[in-house]
Amino acid sequence: MTVTSSLYWWKPFSSARDMAISTAKYGTAWAHLAIANRNVSNFGDEVSRHFLQELTGESFRWRQPAKAEYLGIGSVLNSAIRSGFSGTIIGSGLRRPLATDESPDPSCNFIGVRGHLTAKEVGLPPEAAIGDPGLLARSVFSKPNHERQSAMPVLIPHFEVLNSKSGRSSLKALRSEGWDVILPNTPPAEVARAVRQAPFVASSSLHGYIFAHALDTPTTLLEFRDESGEPDFKFRDYLSVFGLEPSRTHARDLSHKTVGTLIDQESENSSLISQKIDSVLDAMYKTTFGKRK
Repeated sequence: MTVTSSLYWWKPFSSARDMAISTAKYGTAWAHLAIANRNVSNFGDEVSRHFLQELTGESFRWRQPAKAEYLGIGSVLNSAIRSGFSGTIIGSGLRRPLATDESPDPSCNFIGVRGHLTAKEVGLPPEAAIGDPGLLARSVFSKPNHERQSAMPVLIPHFEVLNSKSGRSSLKALRSEGWDVILPNTPPAEVARAVRQAPFVASSSLHGYIFAHALDTPTTLLEFRDESGEPDFKFRDYLSVFGLEPSRTHARDLSHKTVGTLIDQESENSSLISQKIDSVLDAMYKTTFGKRK
C-alpha cells in the first residue's frame, strides 16, 4: 500500500500572505497567465510531488510548510525555515543566503539540497548537495528515440516577465520571429514535450533551464531588461553541482542570432552537464529510501 505524505511546494495563492504578495507585486503577470492558460500555477513547482514520488515511492499531498513532512523542488527553504518547517528536505534550495536570524529547525532532516551553496549555508557536508530534483524530468518525462520534431526554438519566461509591458512586448516580438513561447503555468507534461521536441530552449525560468538540461535540449539562461526579482544565488546554487557559473543571453540578442549560433554558444556547458546528470540522479536515488524504477 502506497503511503501518502505531506509535501510543501510553492503556490502563488496558497495562503493569505502569498495571495497578498502575488497580487501586490505580480498581479498583472498572474492576470495575463490566468487568461492565457486558465490557472495560476508554476509548472516547475507543481511537479514536485510527482518527482518525489519517483524518488521515494510515496505519494504526496500539499500542506503549508509549518505542517508539511517534506520539502522538495524549488527555492523554498528561506520561507519554509521562517514558517517553522521541521521535516525532511529532499533537494530544496535557498533563494538567497540565510539572514542572521534564519536557521533551520534542529529537527530538520536534510537528505539532500539543490546545490553546494545551499549546503554550505545550512551547514551540510559537500556530499549532501545532490542536485535539483527537477533533473528527474529525465526519468519522468523520458524522451522517445528521435523525438526531436519541431524546428521552432522554445522560450520559457519566468512569470515576472509577464508583469511589465516591455516584458510582454518582448515575448510578443519573439513569438512573431519564430519562438514558441511556453508560459510557466503550462502543465508540466506539455512543457516537457515542447522541450523534448525543440532544437533549442531559452529560459529565464530556472525550472525551464533544468528541464532542458534533463531532456538533453541545448539551452541558455535568458535575461530580460525588466526582470530583476530573481536572485542570482539560486542559479549559481544549481550550477555549482556541475562546477559552473551562470552566463546569460539577453532577450534582445535572440533576434540577432541563429539557433545554430546559440547552440554553438552553449555547446561546451551543455556537453559537460549532460555527462554529469546521470551521476547526479544516481546520487539522488541512492540517498533516498526509494529505488530507481
